[in-house]
Amino acid sequence: MKKIAVYTWCYDIGKTNYGQILQCYATQEMLRKLGYAPTVLRYRKPLPDENIFEFKRADKREKYEREYRIRYIEGVEDTRIDKFFEFITKNINCTIPCYTEEELKTVSSDAEVLVCGSDQLWAPEMYDPVSLLRFTGENQKRISYATSGLNNADIVDRQMCKELSEELQRFAAVSVRENSSKNFLEKLINKEVEVVLDPTLLLPDNIWKEICTPCVTEEKYILAFFLGPFTYNKIVLKELMRLYKVDKVLYIKSSYFREEGIVSEGKFIEAVGIGPREFLSLIKNAEAIYTDSYHGSVFSVIFHKQFYVVNHRSPYRINELCENLKIGNRRTESIRQLEDREEIDYRVVDKTVDVLRNRSIHFLRQNIGE
Repeated sequence: MKKIAVYTWCYDIGKTNYGQILQCYATQEMLRKLGYAPTVLRYRKPLPDENIFEFKRADKREKYEREYRIRYIEGVEDTRIDKFFEFITKNINCTIPCYTEEELKTVSSDAEVLVCGSDQLWAPEMYDPVSLLRFTGENQKRISYATSGLNNADIVDRQMCKELSEELQRFAAVSVRENSSKNFLEKLINKEVEVVLDPTLLLPDNIWKEICTPCVTEEKYILAFFLGPFTYNKIVLKELMRLYKVDKVLYIKSSYFREEGIVSEGKFIEAVGIGPREFLSLIKNAEAIYTDSYHGSVFSVIFHKQFYVVNHRSPYRINELCENLKIGNRRTESIRQLEDREEIDYRVVDKTVDVLRNRSIHFLRQNIGE
C-alpha cells in the first residue's frame, strides 16, 4: 500500500474554521478509498520569540498546541476548540506537530508521494513556501491537489512568484481548485495545470451523514453562517423565514466577530459549542442556508440545500463553484435579489458533480500511481 504524506491545514493556522478541518478529513478519506495510506503533516511556523523546541514528546506538543491556540489565536477559552481537537484525534491520521522543514522531512521520510492541498495554501496573505514541499527527498514524488488562493496576480509579490515558478517545475503534476488559479499558474510556470474539485465534493453524502451529530432541534430553521459581519442581513433572513415557513434562524457566530449578536425577540438564536460534526448537522437539517462561506456553500450542495450567498469576502471562489457546478447566481443581499433566485435543480448539479468527481479522482490515480 503506497504511503502518502499530505501537507494541508489541519487546525494549524487562523481562527476556528470548519471548512479547513473538513477539507483535510476529506483529502485523507479520499486517498484511503483509493487504496493509499495517507498521513497528514501537522505544521505551523512558530512565532519569532516562541520557544517550542523544548517539547520533544508528542503528547507535550499536542497539549501545548491547545494552549497556543487559546492564547495567541482565539484569545479566549471556547468549547469549539476541544471539539476540533477531538475530531482530529478520532478522525485524522496525523504526525506529531512540526515546526521546521527539517522535522517535516523526518516525519515524511517513508512517504512515496507528497500531496500539497487542498485549501488556500497559496493565498498570498497566508502563503508559506513550506507548502511547496521543499523538504521532499529526491526519490519522493510531489503533486498538488485542489490548492487555492492565486486569483489575483496584482497581490502576488516577486519572491512568491519566484518560489512558485522554481518549485512547481519539480512537481509531477499540479492541480488547483479554481480556473483563476489555473490561468495565473500556467502563465507563470509554463506547465499544464488541471482544475479539480474541492476534496469535500469527492466523498458521497452518506459518508458526511455518518459523522454528523443528531439534529440539534426538532423545530424547522434557517441556518445563517457568515465569516464576516451579518447583522445587516436581518432583512433577507426574515424574508427567508417567511418563504420557508419557519419561525427560527440559527446562526453560527464567527470567531472573527465574537462580539456580534442579533437582537431578535427570540427568533434569531446563536448555535453555541459547534464543532465540525455539529456544523455538518446544522447544514444537513436546515430548511435553507444563508452564508458567505465557501465550504458553507459546498456542504449545502452536498446535502442538496437551497442556499443564498452574501459577498462579504472575496467572492470569486463561490462564484466559480456555482459556475462550475451549473448552479447559477446565488448572490442574495436584498429582497429583490432573493425574488430573482431560482430554485437549484440538483438533478443537473449531481450530474455535473459526477463528471467532475470522476475527472478529479482520475487525476489522483494517474499521478499517484498504484
